[in-house]
Amino acid sequence: MVKSSSRPRKASKFTVDLGPEIDRVVKKKLRTRDVKIKKQRVIIKALEQERDELRTRSNKENDLKMKKQKLYVSSLKTIVDDLTSKLKEAEKKVIEVESIKRKYEVTRTGISNKTVDYAFNRLRNGFPLSKMKPNTRLLIQQSGRWEEARLISARFKVC
Repeated sequence: MVKSSSRPRKASKFTVDLGPEIDRVVKKKLRTRDVKIKKQRVIIKALEQERDELRTRSNKENDLKMKKQKLYVSSLKTIVDDLTSKLKEAEKKVIEVESIKRKYEVTRTGISNKTVDYAFNRLRNGFPLSKMKPNTRLLIQQSGRWEEARLISARFKVC
């Protein structure tokens, strides 16, 4: 601890006492500085209140906006899910239709097709129609000789 002395200190030789005029100027500057500080504090408090008010207001508005956006997004999601399921169903149907189309697709083959002639020779020799390749059976159907092939195959089955 420092001991305080009761006698006043002596002023330095190099300091000049300008008197009460300077004291007035300094006090005035201090007052204006204090006033500016008070104004800044008031402005800061007002801005903080406005910030808090905007936060609460924007939270309420954002809540409403977010709810609307969530509803909109969920409805869009259900629409997208429905459309994707419909698209998958349509793709399945297209595949089924294409397979059926390939099954019954008519290509023009002449009656004198080598494969069909060879198949009829084998039918006459006792080879069953059911063991023929699907492509050969299809060619027989397309040539218009399916009933004839069935009759020949059935005749040799009975024997």
